[in-house]
Amino acid sequence: MTGEDTEKFWEMCKETGEYPVKKFAEMTGMIQYLDDNTVAYVGDNVTVIKLKDGKKLEIDTSSMTYDMIMNMFKNLPKSGNYFDSSY
Repeated sequence: MTGEDTEKFWEMCKETGEYPVKKFAEMTGMIQYLDDNTVAYVGDNVTVIKLKDGKKLEIDTSSMTYDMIMNMFKNLPKSGNYFDSSY
């Protein structure tokens, strides 16, 4: 983002009461809501898929490129059991 865009973004977050870091992560795809119970957090070295009941799956992505990681999430079904070994 440019300086002007950054200022607009911070102002929008201030108006809506949203946490700027979380909102930015959602906008850039670093946080993805897969369905009502499942959220994926995409990091530099690990990706975590977490259910509301606390169950989580950690995927070591340290040897994957950014494109590989994002492609993995673009192809996810929007519902289902992400913890099933057939997935």
